[in-house]
Amino acid sequence: MKNISKNQKKVGKSYRTAAKVEGYRLRRALMRDLARGRAGNESFGQLTTIGRYWSDRSKRRKPLAALARAVTYSAKGGYNGEKFELAVGFTDRTGTAWRRIAMFQQRGGRVKITSSTRRSLKRVGAGFSKRSRLRKYFFLRKTTTTFKVPARPIIEPFWRVHEDEAWRNIRKNFRKKMKGQRI
Repeated sequence: MKNISKNQKKVGKSYRTAAKVEGYRLRRALMRDLARGRAGNESFGQLTTIGRYWSDRSKRRKPLAALARAVTYSAKGGYNGEKFELAVGFTDRTGTAWRRIAMFQQRGGRVKITSSTRRSLKRVGAGFSKRSRLRKYFFLRKTTTTFKVPARPIIEPFWRVHEDEAWRNIRKNFRKKMKGQRI
């Protein structure tokens, strides 16, 4: 009886380790995808002129690239018969502000334009030369009250592309771990 419970512990620990290794690999893959301006095989649309200006004023900057810093993975449970859970993306280990930003980007929505936002945009627009084509984007009509942020799904397209490979890797790593090999 003692041998059976010892073997069950080894199986559980091997499974958790195999899943954690795969969680780390998926985290790195999602970070790479976000840094390239995509999730899975789907590219995000280009940033607007105002969005490019605010994101380090770089035309080469990819949409949502900054979110790559916020990607984490979390492994919970799996001990004494409790359910094991692996999460990759914007988990409870991700900071609250980053998680809120990521969820808003995935969902999309509208951002209210306040008077201070309007003043900031005017100040930026005034800094451009009179001949600059960018200048016109920073002077808003009085009737413009919100900016529309398009939905940019991140987790679902990424998981669609990587799901089969993830399960294969977990099974392969589990077998290696059960044989006593390092993974």
